[in-house]
Formats: sequence, structure tokens, C-alpha cells
Amino acid sequence: MSSSWNSPALIGQYGRVGNRSDAIILPPSQWGEVKFVRPNSCPGNCNGDDSSNTRYLSPDMEYKKGFLVKSTNPATYSLNFPTTGADKLYFDLYIEGIGVDELIWEPVSHEGITASMELIKRGDFRRWVYHWSEREILDNNDVTLIRVTLTGPDGFSQRHNPYPSRITVPRLPQTFELVGKDSYGNAIIKYGFVLQK
Repeated sequence: MSSSWNSPALIGQYGRVGNRSDAIILPPSQWGEVKFVRPNSCPGNCNGDDSSNTRYLSPDMEYKKGFLVKSTNPATYSLNFPTTGADKLYFDLYIEGIGVDELIWEPVSHEGITASMELIKRGDFRRWVYHWSEREILDNNDVTLIRVTLTGPDGFSQRHNPYPSRITVPRLPQTFELVGKDSYGNAIIKYGFVLQK
């Protein structure tokens, strides 16, 4: 995924000696890269470890990992998952690389729809956050999962109202770009998608 070359260097143990610098610049790919996007219901996710589940895979999916990232270009984010949104819908960014768990992800909002990001930590056994499949994935120390939750207009608060008001309908399509930043505010990892309905 897109990474920033202007990220701070990693300074060596002894810092700068004279005019010599021990700074090490990590290539973008070593910071981390979104490899897959895992919907909250997909083959090999929460439906058991049955290889027969692979019959439900689309050509754009990998078993237990999710959808392949099809575009890192903002002009074609519409090729990426998801294209349809719903209140409380969530999916996971499957990221390979180092230092990803230190990144800061700020919420992104458009037309009353907000995408909020949360790091799934090893050992977090809240059932709605951490399933057995996440534990299996996170046993690989090079993989980080970032949970993305969409919130938006819904009629739940009016479920007992005999005269409910109209729910605000967002103007679509809307493009969302999720950005993981380091402590200096540099963009390290980006993932984009377009909600079309």
C-alpha cells in the first residue's frame, strides 16, 4: 500500500557521531502493507475450519484471509471492498509488516457515515472483537489486524415510535481513505474504498 518516504529515520544506538549518521531508512514495504480485507463473515472466518468452505470463495478472495486489495490508486478505490455499507458493519484490514500496531488511525466521516479503526490485540478475547480465526492469524507476528467499523443513519432509536421520522439518506457514492500515521503525523499505510450503496 501507499507509504511515506518522508517518515522519520530510525536512529542508531549511538545517534550521530561527528558528521556521521547511523540513521536507517526503512523501505515503504517494510513498514507494512494491506494484503487482504476480511469481511465479518467469510469462508474460514467464523464458520469453522472446513476446507469445503472454499467453494464459497470468489476469485478475488483467499481462504481465511479475505478479499485481495485491487487498487492503491485513489482514482480506482472503487475496485476495493466494501462497496456497500450498513450501520455497525465491520471488516478487518489484514496488514503484513512491522510496527503497524504503533500507528494512529483517525476516524473518517462523510455524509453522516463514519469509519472508525481499532487495533485487534493478541489476547483480546471479547467475543465481538476477537474470534478464533483472528487468534490463529495473530499467531503470525508479522500480521496485524485493524478492525474498521462503519456507523451511520439507522432507525433503531425509533423502533417503538408510531410516527417515526425519515432517516437521513446519505448522498452516495462516497470515497473513504483510511490512513495509518506514525507519531510524527506521517502517513504510513493507506487503504481506500468507495461506498456506492
